Amino acid sequence: DKTGRKLREVRYNVDTATYQAADMTVLAEHVTRGGLIDLAWQQSPESILWAVRADGVLVGLTYEKEQNVYGWSRCPLGGTDTVVESITCIPAPDGTQDDLWLSVRRTVNGATFRSVEYMERPYRDGDDRRDAFYVDCGLSYSGAAVSSVSGLSHLEGETVSVVVDGSSHPDRVVTGGAISLQLAGSRVVAGLPYRGRLRTMRIEGGSAEGTAQSKTKRATKVAVRLINSLGGRMGPSWDVMDRLQMRKGSTAMDGPPDLVSGDVLVSWPGGYETDGYICLEQDQPFPFMVAALIPIFQTQER
Repeated sequence: DKTGRKLREVRYNVDTATYQAADMTVLAEHVTRGGLIDLAWQQSPESILWAVRADGVLVGLTYEKEQNVYGWSRCPLGGTDTVVESITCIPAPDGTQDDLWLSVRRTVNGATFRSVEYMERPYRDGDDRRDAFYVDCGLSYSGAAVSSVSGLSHLEGETVSVVVDGSSHPDRVVTGGAISLQLAGSRVVAGLPYRGRLRTMRIEGGSAEGTAQSKTKRATKVAVRLINSLGGRMGPSWDVMDRLQMRKGSTAMDGPPDLVSGDVLVSWPGGYETDGYICLEQDQPFPFMVAALIPIFQTQER
């Protein structure tokens, strides 16, 4: 609409022979706060309507009408004073998907820096995990083993996340456009870190008197069902979280653990409360896809 706050889906209703304009922001009105100034539709690999808010935050509406699925998300980019100025979607050179391209403004080394970036597609089955790209404004290297990586002058003075041959590497500060590595590697990914966060609605599992809402409850365990994932933390709030343990005793210590597809059971670090939120965070540059959250909890009657 004219305020930039509401996004409407226009559809023709055969029964009433009229056009209907459903409000697609009704379940998440806060996401468009400040108004939307740019839109871009990405049909593949996922159906997402991307938008830029007036404050420079990138947001997305995942939309699958046939599956009756739509949901909003905020996608703040890594870096200092990061502002997305405009976006567009164009076909990838190999024709396998639509690429989201962004014009981004950041403060780097005390100066304003603009870059044109595109969003890498997520990790898929069959991909080489060493090429998984989960950093912002970053670059990748593939070739003979090296102990340092250059070409990062656009991130001079910034602290970057680093992945070497699929393994986590300590963060590095870009100096002279380069970073040094602890051990030589042939596949290196380096770029600005970012956090992916998810918080559920308040847990509802019922009780003897009907609902669990507003009643004291305690989760004892929570299982998170993952697809090709590594890393992550989970807990009742952003301040109380435990890291998901994915390395098994049989996993060789000279390499990263395998990506996990399945359930990871967590002994819940929280206590008794009335809300019952589940907070999930990925703060490492690895794939992380959540298929389900399965809590085991007890509700106390009043």
